[in-house]
Formats: sequence, C-alpha cells, structure tokens
Amino acid sequence: MPGLHSLPLCLTPWPCNNEDMASLSDVSTVLRRVGPWGVGKTLYFEVDKDDVFVWSAAMAFSWLLAIFPFLIFLLTLLPHIPD
Repeated sequence: MPGLHSLPLCLTPWPCNNEDMASLSDVSTVLRRVGPWGVGKTLYFEVDKDDVFVWSAAMAFSWLLAIFPFLIFLLTLLPHIPD
C-alpha cells in the first residue's frame, strides 16, 4: 500500500504552492489508516484551533451589514426601470 507522500498531492490546473497539502484522493487512505473517529477528532481540533466558527460568524455579520446598503442601491435604481 503506498504511503500518503507517494500519492499525487496536487491535481489542480494551477501550480500548487503547498506540497504537504493532501488531496481528495487521500481521504480513503486516511480513513482506512486512522479510522472515522480519528479523522473526526482531528477535524474538530483543527477547526477549533483555526477559529473557523469565529471567522464564519464575522463573515455572516459583515454580509448582514452589507445587505441594507445594497437594498438602498437597488431602490435607487427603481425609477430608471422602464414601464
């Protein structure tokens, strides 16, 4: 069975800058090697370490604040729509 580093790591049409990054084809190998519980636990700790939920909340708040100026912009375009 080939190791993780012998698998092709970057299958994108653009140059890959991070050679250590795993690809989607590595998922089955990792699931067999570590198991679903280990993958889930690692995923949980990585999400917590990277503050993914804080960043997503910040993005949602920014989008919420951006909706109202966009609606005002759309309302200013209403008089320019032909009958």
